[in-house]
Amino acid sequence: MKPKPTDAQRRVLVVLRELELSGEPYLPTIREAMRKLGFSTPAAVAYHLTKLRDMGLVLPQSALRRPGIALTSAGLREVRQARRALEGGE
Repeated sequence: MKPKPTDAQRRVLVVLRELELSGEPYLPTIREAMRKLGFSTPAAVAYHLTKLRDMGLVLPQSALRRPGIALTSAGLREVRQARRALEGGE
């Protein structure tokens, strides 16, 4: 059975998606996610990203052609589910 992301990890996914859609010509970085999430250190974001990568929701850096963070298709599905849950639709 695959582990499910925690609420904090879902929040990280949603913020990463928002940053991806912001129109910037680059992938979001750990520092950008840290600021947007209100975390005090990049280590907190890195911890969640490691867990999300292990769940297959975030691509490993080695799979990317440029620096940044990218969601997998499973990560995008999780973002949609998280948004529905926040809107009270689940």
